[in-house]
Amino acid sequence: PKYMRIDSIVAHDTQTNLHFCIDTTTGLRKFSIVRWESSDSISSIFTAKKLYDFSNPHTKYFEDTTNAWAARTSPFYFKINAYDNCNRLVNVSNLLNSITIRVTSQNLTTSISWDGLFSSNQNPITYSLYRIAYKDNQPIKSLIYEEESPMELSFTDNLNDFESQGYQSNFCYYAEGAYYNEPDNLKFTSRSRVVCIEVTPEIIMPNAIDPTSTLTNMGNARNLFAPIISFNSTYKLTIYNRWGATVFQGTNTGWNGRQSNGELAPEGSYIYRIEVQTESGRKISKNGSLTVIYGPKK
Repeated sequence: PKYMRIDSIVAHDTQTNLHFCIDTTTGLRKFSIVRWESSDSISSIFTAKKLYDFSNPHTKYFEDTTNAWAARTSPFYFKINAYDNCNRLVNVSNLLNSITIRVTSQNLTTSISWDGLFSSNQNPITYSLYRIAYKDNQPIKSLIYEEESPMELSFTDNLNDFESQGYQSNFCYYAEGAYYNEPDNLKFTSRSRVVCIEVTPEIIMPNAIDPTSTLTNMGNARNLFAPIISFNSTYKLTIYNRWGATVFQGTNTGWNGRQSNGELAPEGSYIYRIEVQTESGRKISKNGSLTVIYGPKK
C-alpha cells in the first residue's frame, strides 16, 4: 500500500478506539493490528500481541477491549502490519500510543499528570488538557492547559472559583497529545480516557436563629436555620431539643424555628445533625449546637 497509518487513538474506561486508514488500491489482503507495552525496542518484542486480523483495506476502526484495566494505568503502543500471500511482513504503519492520565485532589487543588506521546521523528508535540465541570447537570468543557513540547507533563488546577457557584462536586479531566508529521503534514492524535474526581464540599452552619426575624445576612434569612454547602449536594437535617427529642427533620430544607405542632420553639440551645450526600453517594456528617433567640418585640 502507498500509505497505511493509525491517525488517532481515543481511550475509554473499558476500551481503546483506534482510527486508521489504508490505501484501498493495494492488492494486499492480510493485515494485523499489533500492540506493544513499550515503544520500539528489543524489550518490546516480548510484549507484542496480535489483536486483530482483517483482509479488507477499507477497514478504518477497531476497538481494543483486552487488558482494559492495565490500559487505564499505562500506555499501549499500536501498529498495523501488512503481509503478502506468503505471510511475509511487507509494510508497517506508524507507531501510535495511548495516553494515560492520573488525577489526585487535596481540598480544592487538583493535580493532573499524563504520559507522553511517542513520535519516531521527534516531532514537536502539543499537549492539551481539558476540564469538565457540571452545573444544573450540564457539562461545561474548558481547555485549561496547552503547550508544545513541555518539560513536564503535569498541571495543577485550582477550583476555588467554583465554590458556592451552583456547581456539582464532580470534576473530570482528559489529556490530548497531537503532532504533525513532516513533510506530508499529517496530524496524529491520542486522547486519554476521562478521569473524574470529587471534591469534598465545605459545610457552613449558622449558630443562631430568630424565627420571627425578617432580616437577612449576606443573602441568608435569619429566620431559617439551613446549611451553606460549597458544592451542590443533598442533605438531611435533624434538630433535637436539650432532652434529645426530635424537633425537626427535613431533606434539602432548613428549619424555620417551629416545632412539629406548628408553635414557635422556645428560646434556648438545640442540637443539630446534618448528613450531606454527594453525587457519588458519599456521606458527610456534621453535628453542632444552635441557639434560638428572639429579638426585641416592636
